[in-house]
Amino acid sequence: MTDTEKEGATASGPSAANAREESKLAAGGQQAATRSIFSIKSKHQSAKDRFNQRAQEYLESYKMSIYLQDAIKIILERRDERPLDLLNEYFNTTLRGEHILLREYAFVSATQLNRKSFLQQVKKVFHSTPHYKIITALDYHQMICLVCSDFPRNLIIETVKTLPIASSLAGEPEIS
Repeated sequence: MTDTEKEGATASGPSAANAREESKLAAGGQQAATRSIFSIKSKHQSAKDRFNQRAQEYLESYKMSIYLQDAIKIILERRDERPLDLLNEYFNTTLRGEHILLREYAFVSATQLNRKSFLQQVKKVFHSTPHYKIITALDYHQMICLVCSDFPRNLIIETVKTLPIASSLAGEPEIS
């Protein structure tokens, strides 16, 4: 948004600025990739963009292929009598954030949802005890490996390097 447009937005209110921005987009003046981070895209335009995507692009934009492939793999491994119930259970587990338990690191780190779920599970499982603050980084890594057996040790080591030194924190235990 230029300085003139900002002044107009202040004088006319934010809804007038949004209307001007949307009219520019409708006229084809700007592509979605070059839009300002402050511009608001209408739900209608977002839906239109989604429906204009090719099927594969849509699935990839939401990382759905990872979950669909994983669900099919599990169904084929188990060959349950009721595969739809298994599919339902898989996605319910995913929505609860429990789908990453005992999974390989490649899967845990594959999507933002998986990474978020992993952190929530680690917090839920290990931070419920008051003793988690007095362990070493390598002990913490071993605990994390109980949730994800191939979790890279170097991630814990690099994370610890960014933490403040315990002596500078009054009363906080040191993580080594």
